[in-house]
Amino acid sequence: ESEFKDPIRYISSLHKIGTKYGAVKIVPPNSWKPELNIDFKTFTFQTRIQRINRLQEGEGWPGGKKYVLAADLETIERSYWDIVNGKAGDVTVEYGNDIDSVSAGSGFRKDDPSPW
Repeated sequence: ESEFKDPIRYISSLHKIGTKYGAVKIVPPNSWKPELNIDFKTFTFQTRIQRINRLQEGEGWPGGKKYVLAADLETIERSYWDIVNGKAGDVTVEYGNDIDSVSAGSGFRKDDPSPW
């Protein structure tokens, strides 16, 4: 809990571990509950379909579906683990990398005093 009070110091302290192993996993304390700036019931975003087997061909990625984040976070996580554990059947990979950050922001409140 105390490590999360100064995020820059905490992340800097993980540099040696990250360099040695190539990655670090940061698990926030249970008390960390950031408020989001996005209304999950109305915010929409367009995805693109990633055809991983065709990346080297230099082909653009076609547009995917338009989504509304109407599901609660528990449902999203449950769906994620169904995919990971092979319970979801065939999965098409779509990404929402082209989300307009000017209109969507970072997702976190602009007036959030937290250093995170």
